[in-house]
Amino acid sequence: MYAYRMRLWLIIVGGLGLVLAAAAHIYVRLRMRPPEDLDGIYHEFEEQHLAYRRYVRWLQWTLGAASIAVLLLFLAQVL
Repeated sequence: MYAYRMRLWLIIVGGLGLVLAAAAHIYVRLRMRPPEDLDGIYHEFEEQHLAYRRYVRWLQWTLGAASIAVLLLFLAQVL
């Protein structure tokens, strides 16, 4: 009985987390896109651009959240 409840909670939390992380990732890709003037900046100095740094940080956070959610779903499948 305990394993069933735990599996159910893992599926709920993992599924909701995956949906939210995917929605946030799509939002970041569409709305927080850095300006197009980065072509004139040397590639080693791109990280100093504030909009680009914020964009990359949010992309990493959303992909990390999606990865954790998928791991929770996998854990629910294994139990």
